[in-house]
Order: sequence, then structure tokens, then C-alpha cells
Amino acid sequence: METQRLRAIQHPNRATTLLESWASTQDMIPAEARRIRTVSELSGPLRCLAARLNTDESVWCSWTDGHRIWFVAAAPSLELARERKKPVLKIKIYDERGEMRAAAAYVHTPDHGWQRCA
Repeated sequence: METQRLRAIQHPNRATTLLESWASTQDMIPAEARRIRTVSELSGPLRCLAARLNTDESVWCSWTDGHRIWFVAAAPSLELARERKKPVLKIKIYDERGEMRAAAAYVHTPDHGWQRCA
């Protein structure tokens, strides 16, 4: 039963909701940034990245402000979620050139919100 509940977070809609929740708690995206909703709005390198992500269980969200683009990809980790009994996302942050700037796993708890996994 627990595995079934944890697998539910792997559904793309649920994973996107979790990723949006994580992003809203970070200070990396300016409040005035506009959400990018279509691949055509992305830079060439990010379009390629988005295409690759669409072939696995990953989801992405992106924002723009002027010439800057923040692109965040996430894949649910069933293994880490089982260990912690809470949703876990493996998150990667990219710049507008498609270069990875950071990567980490984060767990979401009702009491403490999003926390980086050790």
C-alpha cells in the first residue's frame, strides 16, 4: 500500500505540482519572472533538454525575466521516498544555455516543507 501511494507521486501531473511547490520556496527565481509554458519559448539548448526529459519520468518548469531563463527539472525517486516515507524529488537546475548549475535530492515533509536530503 505504501509503495502504491509513493508511486502516485511519480505521475507527471503530481511530480509537476511537487516541483512547482519546491520552486516556490526557493529564492532563485525573481517574483517578477514569467512562467514559460511551452517548449517553443525555451532557448535551443533547453528545447533539446526538454525533449530528452520527456522520454523518461522527469518533469520540468521554467521561468524567464528578460534574457534570463531558469529551467528546473525533477524526477521522483521511489527508492529515496521509500526510505523516508515522504515524496522525494531529484532536482537539477539549468541556465539558459542548458548548463547544469546545481543538482540535489529534496524531501517534502508537512512540518518542515522542502529539505535537502543528506
